[in-house]
Amino acid sequence: MLGNLQHALALTASGADHSLRRPMFHEGKRDMRDIRGDLEERAKICREQIKSSHAQFEMMAQKLQRERDARIADLKSMLVMVQRIIEFENSHMDKVVTLPNTSVQHMTLAERMAAVSD
Repeated sequence: MLGNLQHALALTASGADHSLRRPMFHEGKRDMRDIRGDLEERAKICREQIKSSHAQFEMMAQKLQRERDARIADLKSMLVMVQRIIEFENSHMDKVVTLPNTSVQHMTLAERMAAVSD
């Protein structure tokens, strides 16, 4: 960004238009040279830099928006999966077997199966 401005200043300083750089004398008085062309060129460069920066900003904002949208879509998908798992568990809660106070460690496999089938 500064490179373009420095380049323009270098071109101006190199004397692209020597007639503008020479002091002019009018009736024994020294007049200031007309620098409007230099200032207009610098203003043009600044406008171009602002336009370029704005375009880069817009591109970055769009990229971030796309990344945000993708992340939200992933999270929504994950939420739907979790809700389905919860629904599945809730629909099967009536099939959960509560064993009596007997110690499960001492029950045989056959006794456990019999308790489930009851």
